[in-house]
Amino acid sequence: MKKGIETTLRQVRNIAANTTSNKSTVVPPILHKPAKVVEKKADVQSRIVLPEKMTGFDIRQHIPAGPVVKNNSVTAHRALGMHVWDKDNRKYLDMTAGIGVLGTGHRHPYVVDAIKRQLDHIVLSQQAMFFSHTIQDEFVEKFLKYTPGGKGGGVAKHDTFVFTSSGSEATENAVKVAKMHTGRPNVIAMNKGFHGRTFAAMAWSASKTSYKSGFVNPTGGVYFCHEPTPEALDLILTHQSAPHETACVILEPVQGEGGVNQIPKATLEYIRKKCDEHNIVLIYDEVQSGAGRCGKFWAHELVGVEPDICAYAKAIGSGMPLGGICGPKQFFERLTPNALGSTYGGNALCLASANATLDVIEDENLLDNINKMGKIIADEVRNMPHITGIRQHGLLIAADVDPEVAPIGRVIKKGVDEQALILHSCGTNSLRIIPSYIIGEQDVEVFHDRLYNILKNLEKEDAFKAEGSKVM
Repeated sequence: MKKGIETTLRQVRNIAANTTSNKSTVVPPILHKPAKVVEKKADVQSRIVLPEKMTGFDIRQHIPAGPVVKNNSVTAHRALGMHVWDKDNRKYLDMTAGIGVLGTGHRHPYVVDAIKRQLDHIVLSQQAMFFSHTIQDEFVEKFLKYTPGGKGGGVAKHDTFVFTSSGSEATENAVKVAKMHTGRPNVIAMNKGFHGRTFAAMAWSASKTSYKSGFVNPTGGVYFCHEPTPEALDLILTHQSAPHETACVILEPVQGEGGVNQIPKATLEYIRKKCDEHNIVLIYDEVQSGAGRCGKFWAHELVGVEPDICAYAKAIGSGMPLGGICGPKQFFERLTPNALGSTYGGNALCLASANATLDVIEDENLLDNINKMGKIIADEVRNMPHITGIRQHGLLIAADVDPEVAPIGRVIKKGVDEQALILHSCGTNSLRIIPSYIIGEQDVEVFHDRLYNILKNLEKEDAFKAEGSKVM
């Protein structure tokens, strides 16, 4: 870790874990005045019931109730490490990390310091107005150590970058590059995959019908492998999208939203082979699975099959809105002027955060911690009541829950209401356990205890209802 950063991760954990009480009197310092705007909350499966009357300004009157689904009714006020405090000073254990964004935890002191220092230099050096800026130069030089390719596997080194503000932008830019590089129209994607909510990105997504419902056909020329198998790909290339009309295959090496499903190594090897044979661009969406989440810097390193273009976001920025794509220079050479661009993409504050994130991942040996803590979590959760299956890759974990006893919406609601535990879902009825990389053994113990209590309480409620129905 760079010298001059006085607050360490250990101090952060000590502050955040100073007391096990949810009404902790020891809270992290407020670095800024709390925001005046928060979002209305709704349950995963149904609306959260909020108090009928509120004093003062009521944000509920200004936020649409349906489009952005909310997991709870918490108004977050401040956060540090693994914990969030609400406006009433109730302390929550956050096992979602902003859906995988806060890899280094809430307000990691080294990352915060890097952002603060960057404020004294430049905030936005717009991509089209300036060729580059100094923090971008520094980040790219460092990032080249981590990018795919150049390892003798047939894929050239990913040495060319385009920065965006989000994962959806990243995946859309990746496909734009593929289409212009090949001059072909069609895209092959995977069933249960998720690539974003913007118009084109949702067209390639198939993790949940609600993401596309009501938008008719957002874009044509998209074909889905119904299963992650060589046979499914052959079916498309033979009967639906001929190789000479197929620009790319886009997939998540480990699907997050779809249920933490790893694409089998044999399938990825076959896809790589077919892409090479027919000059089809292979795109990996590592927005959620990358930047260390699965225990390697990239999830595709788990099987060793590399992409032509890689999309990234989420944890790379430690909470700052940064995404992007990387690939060998050859894939960008055919693009016409103005084909790519982003007003805020690669802004200096986000890249300062990303630059610090790479330092923290390496200097604190977070990849080791990701693998260690992920295994501990999975091994314990696997034996809990009403858990019917578990899939774990580093700290991207899915725990299937028996829907007859524990519908996932009830699990999440009970988590926040009764156990001060922030949870998220994936797949059909699964918990997505996706905490920050800094999670420690004490955090894991607290999580295990609280999740066990939730599942047992649901079991008791189910038994009580069954007994009551007999009496009636």
